[in-house]
Amino acid sequence: MVSWQNMKQEHQAHFLKSKGKIMSVPKYIEKHLTMKPEVSKIFDDLDSYRNYCRENMLKFDERDLYKSDQYKKFEKYRILGH
Repeated sequence: MVSWQNMKQEHQAHFLKSKGKIMSVPKYIEKHLTMKPEVSKIFDDLDSYRNYCRENMLKFDERDLYKSDQYKKFEKYRILGH
């Protein structure tokens, strides 16, 4: 999984190097890429569901998340800890 913190640091290091000199950047220019917890949960659930489908050789479709019968079986599987 890609770490946004690492990407940010690499980008800043690459951007700030100019002819062997490191330029300072004011605090107000730094930007942070963060996701709301609700969005992070959706992507985490989507990854877990994709792995479940891959491991059980099932058809994976993003649209099934939270509403299909197959996803409901996955939820039961995840709750029971199999």
